[in-house]
Amino acid sequence: MELFRSILIWTHIIAGCIGLLVFWIPVFAKKGGKVHLFFGKIFAYCSYLVGFSALFISAAKLIAPKLWAVEVLHRIDPSAKVISGVQSSAIFLGYLSIVGLVSTRHAIYVIRARKGPSILRDSLHKALLLSCILSSLGVIAYGFVATFMQVLLFAMSPIGFLVGIGGLKFMRSPSKPRMAWWYEHMSAIFGAGIAFHTAFLVFGITRFVDIGFDGILASLPWVAPAIIGAPTITLWTRHYKKKFGDL
Repeated sequence: MELFRSILIWTHIIAGCIGLLVFWIPVFAKKGGKVHLFFGKIFAYCSYLVGFSALFISAAKLIAPKLWAVEVLHRIDPSAKVISGVQSSAIFLGYLSIVGLVSTRHAIYVIRARKGPSILRDSLHKALLLSCILSSLGVIAYGFVATFMQVLLFAMSPIGFLVGIGGLKFMRSPSKPRMAWWYEHMSAIFGAGIAFHTAFLVFGITRFVDIGFDGILASLPWVAPAIIGAPTITLWTRHYKKKFGDL
């Protein structure tokens, strides 16, 4: 069991570090070029590895919370019990995993729209997008009974709604405007990036570095990627809409 736990954690950490290193390369590389495609694929593979390993870790924490050390997240509420903290972090990590996995798949999936809207009739993908919406509802429901991270669970819950509802809306009308698939691809990959960077700041870097935030600033690692990422998606999309004459 301990060996499996170690393999799982190190797979998660290594894939996460590689994914973080390569995420911004395709963002700024020439779109459709070899660099963009090569590093984009590496990020996607890393995102899948991180997402699935995180789901396993979340499940393990929920099944046997006493076997897992309390997360650094207890700084947000120093009075919280260890078990409650492990369970809350597991639920949030699982939620981020679902959002990251579905966003990554959606970013790749929408490229098919170039070949015609009919190719997007995919029941599995619709179910995955619905899972984002359901996971947001689950996080909200848990937030009402949680004794740990309650405010943050509510604050981050809209991400799943945005990914799920936005993806379903695109599937209904994937060819309007002409470059809709490109705008959706960018939004989805940035959505995956937000989940990636949030997980890194909350569950990764705080393991090795004492950030030293107290009070309300202790929530900063949780919300910073979304606060920065949301307007970035809007500005980036607007830039390309102007470029392609859709604005």
